[in-house]
Amino acid sequence: MQLTKDQNGAASCLDKSVFVHAGPGSGKTRVLISRIVNLVKSKVSPTEILAFTFTRAAAREMRDRVTDELGEKAARDMWIMTIHAFCMRVISTWGWYAGYKEGVSIYDDRDQLDIIRGVQKDLSIKTKPETFLKEINRGKIHANRAVAFEEFNFRMRENNAINYIGLLDKAIWILANCADAKEHYAHKFRYVHLDEMNDTSDRDYSIVSMVASKWKNVFCVGDLSQTIFSFRGSNATNIDHLKSQFPDHEEFFLRKSFRCPQAVIDACNNLLPDNALEADKDGGFVTVCEFNSEDEEAQFIAGNIKTIVETSDRKYSDFAILGRTHAVNEGIFNALRAQGVPTCVAGTKLKFYGQEEIRQFHDYLKVMANGRDDFSFKRIVNVPPRGIKHVTLARISAQARDAEISLLESALIHFSDAPTEEKKWLADLGALSKGSFPDQIRSIHHLLATWYEDQGLKTRVKALNKLLGLIATWQKETEEVVCVESYLRMLSEVNAQDDIVEDKDEVKLMTVHTSKGLEFPNVIIPACENMVFPLNNHADTPEKLEALGEERRLFYVALSRAKSAVTATRSRLRVVRGRDREQSPSVFLKEAGMGSSVP
Repeated sequence: MQLTKDQNGAASCLDKSVFVHAGPGSGKTRVLISRIVNLVKSKVSPTEILAFTFTRAAAREMRDRVTDELGEKAARDMWIMTIHAFCMRVISTWGWYAGYKEGVSIYDDRDQLDIIRGVQKDLSIKTKPETFLKEINRGKIHANRAVAFEEFNFRMRENNAINYIGLLDKAIWILANCADAKEHYAHKFRYVHLDEMNDTSDRDYSIVSMVASKWKNVFCVGDLSQTIFSFRGSNATNIDHLKSQFPDHEEFFLRKSFRCPQAVIDACNNLLPDNALEADKDGGFVTVCEFNSEDEEAQFIAGNIKTIVETSDRKYSDFAILGRTHAVNEGIFNALRAQGVPTCVAGTKLKFYGQEEIRQFHDYLKVMANGRDDFSFKRIVNVPPRGIKHVTLARISAQARDAEISLLESALIHFSDAPTEEKKWLADLGALSKGSFPDQIRSIHHLLATWYEDQGLKTRVKALNKLLGLIATWQKETEEVVCVESYLRMLSEVNAQDDIVEDKDEVKLMTVHTSKGLEFPNVIIPACENMVFPLNNHADTPEKLEALGEERRLFYVALSRAKSAVTATRSRLRVVRGRDREQSPSVFLKEAGMGSSVP
């Protein structure tokens, strides 16, 4: 693997901690992988290497590239994963120490909202459930909801369930309080790597800090100018904390971009002058197009892409549209579809997994993996309809409460003396729980597909068939043992980037946040207007000033995805809350030195 002098310096530093400040397209992933390759070639066992990535897609790409360099066995022996995936393994192995049983359910927003509504009803709380959920996900609970939060956690524990934030919190608690657990991971991993160090949260920092505490060898790469996830708790000062914890370290700065041409680099440097990026190639272009309305803007974007593809050797996959929000992208998607432009909308898979029939399928799997998951049990008890009345469910629930057992256990007791036909579904569920993964998938699919087929709901049957294909693909690609638990763990990590398939000839449509870590020949940034991008250009308080700074970094990320050209578009009028609103050009256009033209 060919490296520049600066890249090689970072990748060759093996015996101490390293912090690599890498500008966009400067080869940070190449350096990280080269360092791993150098470790293995210097006789370090792959089992001693841990690499944390920001997304599951990034982990998959890194594993593929390590496989190309070192072979499949070496790549399989090292841990390359997100911090959340690491925490899942901690909970799976050591969860008993925190009171969890096998088969912990990972609850998403819908699952948590079910619990929240129940808590609020029982405690007569009138706050919007979504508001409470937002506080839970941010880890900042209003004092008035402290009691409700305790009850929420109690019910989560009763269901042997954990949420996204709780996954990290419990793993941190286990590593901090169970000496054997901390020693196991701290001793096992002599070399800890962290990608996107600039977007780590305080929880992420705690995990990395404890795992690397014994051998004190961390290799961190990232770019402070691409810190864009504060709403998820990212805290760039964690880099300073890691430097303090591991004082025996070296720092490297990679400023030459092998992705962006000179014109794009000039715009990036104008926007954030302190970076002083260098371009490896000349050329490229950056332009701004202005329109009278957002419809005109959307039609131009769709029509221009189509014309270029039909009259040149460009492909649809050469274009990516990076909007500040999903709302901005909606009208553009409609224009692309109307003109027959093949389009991949990042986040489609997430929406697919949220469809009712797919959730029902997964609720069955959750009950098989975790018999204490009462909320999933309630959702499948009459799917398909089994004639189990509300009063019967109330008796089962009361019995479960009194005996401190799960609804599944209570149902087994309740129906123990019932005729065989009435309890056959419970017997089938019990048998499936002990069956093989393929048998479980086939049986649930047959059960639900047959029911929907009988109702003439062909769209739902088609969705279930599509799910079978996705599961088959996962079985081929996963490095884990194929089972219900590993499949459900994978589901909890699905994100918008999972929709992006590089070899499909489609325009990529996504938010700028989703584009982090990706690159495209031609980037289009729509709605470059104040109060859209940035969302708020008024910096009259310290908080707003910081928010504007993050918006600026977000625009920088959008610009620096481009391998060839950037086209920023804006509309003079935009419909906001049902009314036309006059829009002014984004402050970032002027800061980046981007001129304008009217098509």
